[in-house]
Amino acid sequence: MDNATSNDILVECMRTKLKEWGSDLLDGKYLQYRCEAHIIYLVVSDGLKEVGVAVERVRDCVKWVKSSARSAKFKSSINYLEMDGRRLVSLDFPTRWNFTYLMLDSTERFKPVFKFMHASPTDASF
Repeated sequence: MDNATSNDILVECMRTKLKEWGSDLLDGKYLQYRCEAHIIYLVVSDGLKEVGVAVERVRDCVKWVKSSARSAKFKSSINYLEMDGRRLVSLDFPTRWNFTYLMLDSTERFKPVFKFMHASPTDASF
């Protein structure tokens, strides 16, 4: 159970309702409410540790592409490959697992662009 006030209020409301219904086992002493978002964060964080090196490599690629000169080449490559460039790759915040997911998802969509940029000479104009 985290320290969110809303969780404390919820638990107190549940205790009251259980008493009203005559189901107050142990007077609600061990009743607690765990934050699902926090539990998901802990599970995903543990899973990301298993693939941490790969995530770091993807993060480095996104940082590399988002630098000013490479960003223009990335956008040109998207146009050259006739891909939808409305939503580009996004960099994550390592403390927010859902941002890591969004980074991995956006990077996966642009995998052909990364391959194209890797295979293209640095001074190519397209």
